[in-house]
Amino acid sequence: MRAAQAGVVVVQAPRAPRDTVPVQRFLAADGLLAGGDLAPPKLRIALMLEIAGHDASGEIDLQRLQTRLPAL
Repeated sequence: MRAAQAGVVVVQAPRAPRDTVPVQRFLAADGLLAGGDLAPPKLRIALMLEIAGHDASGEIDLQRLQTRLPAL
């Protein structure tokens, strides 16, 4: 949680091959994103693409990113 409070994007990812991390209130309250059914390597790539395609302000819209993750 300290990382999320410091402005780092944190995504909780499933560890089992056929597991999922659904969107939950306690995750959002702590500033964490739910990884859905994406594996950690795919989530890392998604975050890299989000950062690379971002404007110079440095701000990432976490709600928009959370809605885009399940579609990947």
